[in-house]
Amino acid sequence: MRSLFRFIAATGLAGLAITSLAGAASDSGNVLTIVSNGSTRYEILTDSRGPDGVREAAAELQRLIEKASGVRLAIVHAPTATNRQIVVGTHDLATKSGITDTGLAYDSYRIKVTNGNIYLIGNDDARQAFYMLNSDQSASAGSYFAVMDFARRFLQARWYMPGLLGEEIGQLTSISIPADLEITGQPHFRIRFLDIAGTKTRAYDEKLF
Repeated sequence: MRSLFRFIAATGLAGLAITSLAGAASDSGNVLTIVSNGSTRYEILTDSRGPDGVREAAAELQRLIEKASGVRLAIVHAPTATNRQIVVGTHDLATKSGITDTGLAYDSYRIKVTNGNIYLIGNDDARQAFYMLNSDQSASAGSYFAVMDFARRFLQARWYMPGLLGEEIGQLTSISIPADLEITGQPHFRIRFLDIAGTKTRAYDEKLF
């Protein structure tokens, strides 16, 4: 189910985001380096009280960065003073930096760099199970979409069909992003419906017609 949701999420994202890229100081001129030659100063920070979608988003980001670079970032719920943070979902650290989900529509997200930390914040809720694919009342999963957009842009991630066979992730010795990155985005499709042959009965179909 995870690979199926991942594929549908990535398909819904293709080509849609508003991006702001300007010049700013960072680790190396105007870029921020997350991973370099097998090492990192970053960890993934989430709120332990967050909905399932945020936990899934953090785990997916961890998996994708490790697959791309061989470096596994720790997932933590409180920032480590010696590390920089990739904050997934709303968190006190994000709020203190003025980055919230205020004004974000269903499934929308923002990605922003501030003071060397990276924020992937979305409109998230838990109205239904996170992996529900066939309802317009499924959980809003903005932070998950933020992770997918981040992976497409900076990890060379592409999904062509569900399952690992349909996944391509870049093999990278370093992962860098613009130091003043700011993106606001939303999936193309408001409703994500997947009708798999054999999952519905004739009686079910007759109710529709």
